[in-house]
Amino acid sequence: MWFKNLTLFEIEPDGLPDEETLSEALAEYPLQDCGALELSRTGWVSPFGPDEEMLLHVLDDAAYITLGVSEKLLPAGVVHQAVGERVQQIEQREGRPVQRKERMALKDAVLQELLPQAFVQTRQLQAIVDFRNHRLLVDSASSKQAERVCDALRHVLGSFPVQPVAEQASHVQTLSHWLRHGECEPGFQLGEECDLRESEQGAVVRCRKLELPSEEVNRLLDQGMVAEKLALQWDERLEFVLQNGLIIRRLRFTDQVTDQLDDFDGVDLKAELDGLRALQLGELRSLLAALEKHFAFG
Repeated sequence: MWFKNLTLFEIEPDGLPDEETLSEALAEYPLQDCGALELSRTGWVSPFGPDEEMLLHVLDDAAYITLGVSEKLLPAGVVHQAVGERVQQIEQREGRPVQRKERMALKDAVLQELLPQAFVQTRQLQAIVDFRNHRLLVDSASSKQAERVCDALRHVLGSFPVQPVAEQASHVQTLSHWLRHGECEPGFQLGEECDLRESEQGAVVRCRKLELPSEEVNRLLDQGMVAEKLALQWDERLEFVLQNGLIIRRLRFTDQVTDQLDDFDGVDLKAELDGLRALQLGELRSLLAALEKHFAFG
């Protein structure tokens, strides 16, 4: 249930749905099984797990939602092989080459036959609608998957005006300055990894398990490279890799945070999940408030 990544969106205040509107909208589109000829399907599932019906849970002025994504597992190699066999049969039987248009028709026919037999994989995308700060927090480092949640919300609400917090901004100069001097702003400490990018040619140097700042890394910065990703620690409570564009990867809550869950031992599952969520949201709000002081949001 802990977020492992974070992509952050700003919600326009006029487009922020209230709890009742959001709850009713989600209830109209629960996740359904894939149809026999469907490649994928999305819908909302309970943030409490597959055995629960509640699709929205509000806690501490935030709504917890989960988008379910069911996809047919149909490897491209299997389809390619089946099409190739049919092409070979036609060419041998009729003594003529199979043209591109006919190949495409064969591929469609193969898909129609194989889809009903394909295994279905279901995964979940956790998200938080933070009413207090007008933000959407998605547990994903993939812009494509995070946008999938936004699209699903637009579908159920009709309109959901959001934009990534750093859609146009670049933060490599701030990250590079922190990396070079080892002097982060109060509360932040350098981790042991970074990715450097050469601005003109696009060459990338990845450094791992390296004590930072480093003379070797500084020489690369002197040559014109910039910090694209930087491992950081926040207040000894959160560890993560911050990517240019303010995408947070490999987010980890330290023992200083997780040990607080010991107070919920022995209580029922929902109370334990509420404790985890409240604790997580408080930490994320503190982190984002600190980041907002030093990086351009919006």
